[in-house]
Amino acid sequence: MEIFIKNLKFNTIIGLLPEERKNPQEIIVDASFTCKDLPMQVDYAKAAKMIEDILQAGKFDTVEAALLELERRLKGAFPSIEKMRLSLTKPHILDNCEVGAELFKNYS
Repeated sequence: MEIFIKNLKFNTIIGLLPEERKNPQEIIVDASFTCKDLPMQVDYAKAAKMIEDILQAGKFDTVEAALLELERRLKGAFPSIEKMRLSLTKPHILDNCEVGAELFKNYS
């Protein structure tokens, strides 16, 4: 069984461009988790709060660095996770598209 968090939206500092370093921008995070134990051992409310706190405190230079830190911290908080998928989208940095990155980890 998989649980998910979709369209977690908030503003934060993330990116390399000068305007990204000084002006918070909207980001969208999606996450899904598969655990070996039922009931699921991931509290999605706690996970969503962690994601927001980590990304707002980190002021990451790259989306990739942010995803790696999220993965490390979420796995530490919820060790029963067997699979994790995280995506981070920056919907307003370019005029004609959304950009971002996705990370998938299989621990089993």
